[in-house]
Amino acid sequence: MARKSSGICSVHEGLDLCVRHYDYVNLWHGMCAVAPFVGWPIKNGCLRPTRWVLFHWGELRHRMGSWLQNLMQANFREVPVEELKNGDGPYCFEKAVVMRHNLGSMGKEKRLQVFDLLRCKARGFCSINPVGREREVNEKWEPIIRLTLLMRRGSRSFKNATAVIDIFARECARVEGCLLKVAQSEDLSFCDQVRVMSHRCIASWSSANKYALHG
Repeated sequence: MARKSSGICSVHEGLDLCVRHYDYVNLWHGMCAVAPFVGWPIKNGCLRPTRWVLFHWGELRHRMGSWLQNLMQANFREVPVEELKNGDGPYCFEKAVVMRHNLGSMGKEKRLQVFDLLRCKARGFCSINPVGREREVNEKWEPIIRLTLLMRRGSRSFKNATAVIDIFARECARVEGCLLKVAQSEDLSFCDQVRVMSHRCIASWSSANKYALHG
């Protein structure tokens, strides 16, 4: 909620998370920017933000990409992205968190803590409970190894997808209990992707950035 204060500025009540680093449609750039904000509440009483305020090179951004938005909703619940519709005048924030650094400046232990938290939140958001899953075995009582090859379209796709699939299929066939599944990541919903990553033993894809939540 924003309200006018004596005509001087528009006051934002609550806690604003002010992000100023990257593009938020590209999943990995956006993840690099918001990761410190996921870690910040852990040591600050688990405070819930009121809104996001997103900037990229000084310009206001009005949305996140759908994957990143779903992930942040899983973690914080519904938090709107502010559009600053009250004109060009000054804005005052009751409380605001502004980070000078992004994911690259976080220590290894903190990064692992953040991604562990996001994995749990994403699974809860998608009603996925891995607890109690028995170890899978085949008819020979050998452990089943589920290998998923996630394909992508566009500039970061495999140059020769058929050849890559053939290689993975050949190598999987050499390992007892290995089961290969090929999936097109763009055709999967957010929760479908979380489900695939939660139920796989091994996953492979053309770019490692997108699936940092695997584990």
